Amino acid sequence: MLGGSTSAASIWSARPPRSVTRLASPPRSFATSRRCSRTKDYLSALGKLQAALGHLNDLATGERIIDELEPHLRTGRLVHGAGIVRGWLSGAEAPALADADRAWRKFAKAKPFWH
Repeated sequence: MLGGSTSAASIWSARPPRSVTRLASPPRSFATSRRCSRTKDYLSALGKLQAALGHLNDLATGERIIDELEPHLRTGRLVHGAGIVRGWLSGAEAPALADADRAWRKFAKAKPFWH
């Protein structure tokens, strides 16, 4: 995956497809005409869920990158650094899962503002 002319900058600058980034746009654009506390509550819960899922995605991506880099690490310092990063990612997993669970429960309870 990292072979060839792929640079670190191109990996970090990768963006999800436009259709994925627009998932939250229709509720936000529709909500502008219906300002109320239910709209704010729903969008707040949605935003927290998206942030929590994004954090989990960041952790999974970090693990994947370390997995791809490890076979190419040639010095003890790089291996040690990869171990530190892997440990940090591992330590961040349980709190991130708990945050995502809380965010999901709150979002699941939120009443859609368009009903």
